[in-house]
Amino acid sequence: MTFAGLIALGSVLIWKWRPGQAIGATYNAVGSMVFSALVMHFGGGAGEAHFPFFIFTSFLLYYRAWRPIAYACGVILSHHLGFFTLQGLGVPVVLFSCLDGQTLFIHLAAGLGQCALLGYIAARMEQNELALMQSTAAQKLAAKVFHKTIEGIVITDAQGRIESVNPAFTQITGYTEDEAIGNTPRILKSNHHDAAFYQEMWRSIERTGQWSGEIWNRRKGGEVFLESQTIQRIDSDDGIERYVAVFNDITEQRRKDKHIEHLAFHDSLTGLANRSLLADRLKQAIALVNRTGGALAVVLVDLDNFKNVNDSFGHDQGDDLLKVVAERLQMEVRSTDTVARLGGDEFVLVLQPCGRPEEIAAVAERVISQIAAPIELSGLCLRVGASVGIAVYPNDSADAAGLMKIADAAMYDAKAVGKGTYRFFNASMTDRAQARLHLEMDLRKAVEQNEFELYYQPKMCLPLGSPCGAEALIRWRHPERGLVPPMAFIPIAEETGLIEPIGDWVLEEACRQLSVWKRSGNGLPSLAVNVSALQLRQGTLARKIQELLERHQLTGDALEIELTESAVMRNPDQAIENMSALQALGVRISVDDFGTGHSSLAYLKRLPLDTLKIDRSFVKEAHHDEESAVICSAIVGLARNLKLGVVAEGVETSEQLAFLRKQGCTVAQGYYFSRPLPIDELESWLGEQTSNDCESCAQTTNCEHALRMTA
Repeated sequence: MTFAGLIALGSVLIWKWRPGQAIGATYNAVGSMVFSALVMHFGGGAGEAHFPFFIFTSFLLYYRAWRPIAYACGVILSHHLGFFTLQGLGVPVVLFSCLDGQTLFIHLAAGLGQCALLGYIAARMEQNELALMQSTAAQKLAAKVFHKTIEGIVITDAQGRIESVNPAFTQITGYTEDEAIGNTPRILKSNHHDAAFYQEMWRSIERTGQWSGEIWNRRKGGEVFLESQTIQRIDSDDGIERYVAVFNDITEQRRKDKHIEHLAFHDSLTGLANRSLLADRLKQAIALVNRTGGALAVVLVDLDNFKNVNDSFGHDQGDDLLKVVAERLQMEVRSTDTVARLGGDEFVLVLQPCGRPEEIAAVAERVISQIAAPIELSGLCLRVGASVGIAVYPNDSADAAGLMKIADAAMYDAKAVGKGTYRFFNASMTDRAQARLHLEMDLRKAVEQNEFELYYQPKMCLPLGSPCGAEALIRWRHPERGLVPPMAFIPIAEETGLIEPIGDWVLEEACRQLSVWKRSGNGLPSLAVNVSALQLRQGTLARKIQELLERHQLTGDALEIELTESAVMRNPDQAIENMSALQALGVRISVDDFGTGHSSLAYLKRLPLDTLKIDRSFVKEAHHDEESAVICSAIVGLARNLKLGVVAEGVETSEQLAFLRKQGCTVAQGYYFSRPLPIDELESWLGEQTSNDCESCAQTTNCEHALRMTA
């Protein structure tokens, strides 16, 4: 028995020690055999039938798996039946024999019962083991999630003391785990919320078991940040057990959201309200006026000559100028007013309350004055003006859209009277604005469908009394309006940029007609074509004209380019460069309407010019107005001294012609000689005129035609 006890003790030690399956299986199997044999020897069959079960229970506790359990059951049955089988075959297995029926029955019943009981215990232990394994796996997974999640997690006890934090908490707040544990979440308090905020938070937790929302907290370094936080109460059977808070730092996200919202309702260039925000504020302002009375004004500001800045100096300079204008507009309004940019060079002021009309007018005058002041940008001194249209609610319109429309009409009326001024709305402005809009739409269609044609006004050589050239003048033959004069559509073409394709068409058509005359041997030797400031500034005019001359097989002296004085003087250095390129082709250049602008004589000396044209306003009064006579005489003398040709335009009477002849002017044009004529009438008119004979003329000095013939 002592030996059996030692074997049993060894089995228990093996179960506790668990050295490995091979050792445990061998020890338990051998030990059970020996132990059972000893019990049989000393205790008889009945005792032997029960004791192996306890040995194999330790075997089961050690492995907790079905394979060794099945092995244990096999050993038990072999143990109970092995002796009887071997004895029945006459094999002397042991020193004693018990081959009676009762002992065999006891062994069979004990073996089967023990196997069944062992299987039941194993099944229960398997279930418990599986639950334990699942619980352990869940705990390991939860631990990994706790440490790996990007959300900060804080676990506190029922009194609010921090028990655990995850690494994300440290990353977000700056507090380490050691610094946080034992403290309360008050270490993060930012003082951005009052006591009522926290009271409402805890009322929600007590009532529903949780709270979700946004809260401002403070990092260890003192920086305030915005959290999206959820606090969950964990209850146990005997009361509150834990509080768990999960939070995200959403400061940057909120900053981006605000930026996106700002971009949605503000102009990206100037930071002013955009069209959407303007519409909303205007509706709110109207609603406020309806409740409280009074009035509001919509002031629409459109920059004058802004396109010239973009064309001359580039869009970057234009954008910088718009920023300066936006700043100046904001300086002229109150905090209750709205300044918005509609797009391009259009701005809107909503004045609420607006006061009396004279007060609104005073604001408009200040705006015009501020915008007209010089703007220094990158070493350049830029100047633009402003035209302002004003609409007043509720007198002029009952809704926001109507106010914007009539303010726009008033603004165009201000442009029509000379720009740089303001106009209040009246009913007739709407009709003019609509007419202008329809005309612009028709003009775009005219460019696409080629509804233009050229008329020609002859230039006369005064000494010989014969034509020496002509000026090509564009006309628009509208399918419904008939012939539209240039003054009705050229300003619109310049404002909309359509002047460039229209100007290109004029050059093409003039060169085509010169080519026809050259091939036929009849017609005029040259044509003058007006070129806009935009065409000159593009820098491609010389290349385009060179291509036209080559295509139509013309020499440069067949073409004369007429530029206005203001177009040349807007940027003299650039004009000199482009004009020099034209002269290199043999093209002659004249300055139209000379004397009406502000030419600098220093620049005039540098400009590559061939001809000065005396403006019709001086010619008209020259024969009876002393000042006009002096100006005409001075221009003729200036041209003579600079060795330039001179042409007088707008000659309508014999008195005007006689004065010009007396001053030494050699070339003139005007209704006195001929109105602008279509090509067929021009050719008929030319057939009635005498031909030039410059060789017989004694006045070739400063004669525009003679200079051309000898060039």
